Amino acid sequence: AARVADHIGTTHAEAHITRELFIERWQWMIRELGVPLSTPNEVAIHAVAARLRADNCIVTLSGEGADELFAGYEGPMRSALAFTQAASRAPLADHAMHALYASAWVNAETKAAVVNENIRADLDNDAWLHGVYVDEFRAMADESNGRLLDAHLRMQRRVNLAGLLQRLDTATMLNGVEGRTPIADIRVAELAESLPMSLKFAVDDDTEPSTSGGGGVAVATKVRTKIALRDAFRDIVPQEVMDRPKASFPLPFQGWMADAVPVLDRSALVREVFNGAAIAAVKTQPEKLWNLAWPMLNLAMWGESQGF
Repeated sequence: AARVADHIGTTHAEAHITRELFIERWQWMIRELGVPLSTPNEVAIHAVAARLRADNCIVTLSGEGADELFAGYEGPMRSALAFTQAASRAPLADHAMHALYASAWVNAETKAAVVNENIRADLDNDAWLHGVYVDEFRAMADESNGRLLDAHLRMQRRVNLAGLLQRLDTATMLNGVEGRTPIADIRVAELAESLPMSLKFAVDDDTEPSTSGGGGVAVATKVRTKIALRDAFRDIVPQEVMDRPKASFPLPFQGWMADAVPVLDRSALVREVFNGAAIAAVKTQPEKLWNLAWPMLNLAMWGESQGF
């Protein structure tokens, strides 16, 4: 960010987040919003908004939409590509379940192992959630004219982007800052969806000449994401920034979550939802089990804020 700001002549400012601030702000945001947080990035977005407000900036532009519209999530896209290639004839319901658990904090097997049986029964083993995903994926497949990889990307737009925009709005508005997302504009979305997948996401095999005269030998795989978007801004953004690996807010939250573990001892709600073995595992290894610790601690904090 500093490199780009220097290159295009804008002012660069930073918002620093400490371990103590992360825990305090996490708990405070849950109390203020009345719901658990979805991702640790909400704390980071709020910190950025606080810095903007301190600098008398009350409107901000943000880049939400770029990944969901132009295939910027390499991991989920590679996973979807592998699944569509291996299971091209699978029912759409299978693709829907892949889309659900590819981006979930825990997979179906882990959830079944850590959530109490009576809770799973009350939820009918997530039948409602599965039904929603199946219906949505079928709609995305229809919009994509049966192109399954396109359907998976559209599912990211339908689910991930809607959540991102909501999180941006709540995290910034807690500081009185209005977030605007030009890349998620409907006209940009329509343009993005009119482009073939080859202009958004591609997996290429680099080759070396073969000494046996067989043409070439594949030696490495190169993944290209957000291809059209990168090309559109290549004459504005420095090349080393344009071609760097994707990075999110680099919060080391996995290690920081240990400071929030005491809330589990006070939470009757967590004991009602999760079994004792799962709670004990998170209490002793929150960093290693961060993908389970995050939703469990969120639920505990939210329950405490609501008086149960």
